[in-house]
Amino acid sequence: LNAPKRDLVFSMLAHQGQQRDDGMQERSVFDGRWKLIFRNSTTKPRTVNSDLKYFVLNLPDGRKIPWRNRVYDEIVRRKGEFPDAFRMLAEIDNETHKPMLPTYELYDIANDPDEFNNLAGDPKHAKELKRLKDALREWVERTDNRFLTPGAIR
Repeated sequence: LNAPKRDLVFSMLAHQGQQRDDGMQERSVFDGRWKLIFRNSTTKPRTVNSDLKYFVLNLPDGRKIPWRNRVYDEIVRRKGEFPDAFRMLAEIDNETHKPMLPTYELYDIANDPDEFNNLAGDPKHAKELKRLKDALREWVERTDNRFLTPGAIR
């Protein structure tokens, strides 16, 4: 694949919850090293892929047997042994586990490729945070994002 090089890559997750526009909104921007994640309405639900939590076993005779995703259940059961795994699972499934999700996450992917150390509150990285917030705000405005206004990104 011979795709053109981009200075910035943007992404969007529009969680709509039970009614249009009532879910958490997530946007991100990545410049090849720094990644900013922005969340609006962090107390509202995320859309969680049900395969993360539940599977249905389809038997040859046509019966369907619901069963739990053993990995999900094991992470929840052993959360004290594997706090990072549980933290990530809880952030994905915020409606079940009710974690406090940050509005902003900033990661230096070159030094933290697994995104464990959120640098958004670190004054040493205020310049990167502002630069990426400005870029994200401009992108939201330029794309006329129907679930988020540019003013939400401060």
